[in-house]
Amino acid sequence: HTHAGCFPSLSRANHDCCPNTNFFFSAPTFTGEFRAMRKITKGEEITVTYIPLDDLKQMRQRALQDKYHFTCTC
Repeated sequence: HTHAGCFPSLSRANHDCCPNTNFFFSAPTFTGEFRAMRKITKGEEITVTYIPLDDLKQMRQRALQDKYHFTCTC
C-alpha cells in the first residue's frame, strides 16, 4: 500500500545531510512525526534529510537540485 499525507507543520523542516531528526509515518493512525536522532539544543533548527543519504555526494546534490531546486553545500 502507498499512503500520502499533508503535514503543514512538518513540511517546514529544512534539509540537512546530517539531520537531527528522522520522519516517521504511522499508517494505522495516518500521523507523522519527527523523532530526534540526537540531543537537540534549544533554538537549534529542526532538520531532516529529503533524500537517501547512502548515495554519493554528487548524486545527492544532483537529486536535491533536480527535485527541490536548491544546491546543497553539506
